[in-house]
Amino acid sequence: MADALRKLLHKKIDLVEEGQLKEFVRHSAEQDKILICEREAESRLA
Repeated sequence: MADALRKLLHKKIDLVEEGQLKEFVRHSAEQDKILICEREAESRLA
C-alpha cells in the first residue's frame, strides 16, 4: 500500500497506525499528518 501511494502522490510517505509513534516524534508527525482513511467506531458496527 505504501509503495502504491508513493507512486500515486509522487512523495515519500510513511504509514503509521494510531498510537504507534514514539513520544519524541509525535508532535512533528501530528503537524504533518494527512488522514487518508478512517474506520467507523466498533460500537457503531455491532
